[in-house]
Amino acid sequence: MIMELKKLQLGEICNISGGFGFPHSHQGRKNEKYPFYKVGDMNTGGNETYMITHNHSVSEGDIKALKAKIFPAGTIIFPKIGAAIATNKKRILSTPSTVDNNVMVLIPNEEMVTTKYLFYFLQDFDLKDWSNKSALPSIRKSDVEKTEIRLPFTDGKPDLAEQKRITDKLDKVFMEIEKSIDKIRQNRKYAGKTTYSELLTTFSDENLKTYSLEEVCDTTSGGTPSRSNSAYYDGDISWLKSGELNDNRSISSSEEHISEDAIKKSNAKVFPSGTVLLAMYGATVGKLGILSASASTNQAVCAITPHKNILNEYMFWYLFFYRDELVKKAFGGAQPNISQTLIRKLPVKIPLKDKQPDLAKQKEIVAKVSSIQEKQEMLTDLFSRQEKLFTSLRSSVLSQSFQMQT
Repeated sequence: MIMELKKLQLGEICNISGGFGFPHSHQGRKNEKYPFYKVGDMNTGGNETYMITHNHSVSEGDIKALKAKIFPAGTIIFPKIGAAIATNKKRILSTPSTVDNNVMVLIPNEEMVTTKYLFYFLQDFDLKDWSNKSALPSIRKSDVEKTEIRLPFTDGKPDLAEQKRITDKLDKVFMEIEKSIDKIRQNRKYAGKTTYSELLTTFSDENLKTYSLEEVCDTTSGGTPSRSNSAYYDGDISWLKSGELNDNRSISSSEEHISEDAIKKSNAKVFPSGTVLLAMYGATVGKLGILSASASTNQAVCAITPHKNILNEYMFWYLFFYRDELVKKAFGGAQPNISQTLIRKLPVKIPLKDKQPDLAKQKEIVAKVSSIQEKQEMLTDLFSRQEKLFTSLRSSVLSQSFQMQT
């Protein structure tokens, strides 16, 4: 037997076409004979490789009325127009189905190439390489047809058994990679809970005394100078927006700066180093920060100044611990809003000594929690880097398996 790798174009081993128009009047039915997939259906849970779950279906009569076509199981689909191309998603039809006109279809010639072999080849191919660079990117059928792939041949015929051997091996390798990635994600999830677990133990101590936050801290909020006066935003005073808070314990800079005049002619204020910041609404509601240099903020940020016998870092960790409960109490539904009143009435647990806040104990708690947090961040970073390595390993395996394509 003579085995060789033969270079062919995709147009020689596949029937390549696009989908069909799908009027809104035909959408939404799920119990007809054939699934009708749109690009967005590739994002549905369970459709990561094979298209299994559908949101639309059509009958035989619909197919005729739409002048559509049913594609067989094993057909490979991917986005062919718009921003969806950048998602680089490819999927396999699990049952006879049809697709809309934003989707490109590759039907493998079963005598030339297996679906799985073609699918793995495409997994190592970036759809953007086929796309034009126009404002609305699109993929032309002719560019797909001309793309070269090498297939194993034996005695002058496509060796489907060898293709299966290759893809079976890739299946096993990728299964092990996925197991490793799942384990890493689990470890990262558990690592991410260590600080909170310590805080839960600390603040469950019945010997701590409960105060309202306003009894141990002063609170206020910032403001936004008029945007119509550009001179207000041409100064040296850091001006933080709520979106810049991300539980950072040392904030020394900001995206924007304002002038002294902006401070004088608006509700904005300059807060000193050590001020604890809390996002009251917006995408980062509940997020915290501590100023390591003086700065101003917008009105979506609550500035919390602990009294002299309360450590700012202690307040930071207490608010970090209490955040979920605080956000639950917020009003506003989809856009929760933590009011100043709610913050001031927040119950805060403080260690006492001789009936006074115990600074030494606060420092001890802060040191312990900060140390755990540092280790947690190191572990989380390590697991993130490990996940990236395994993800890149998957790409490397594909590249090596199909390196003959280059």
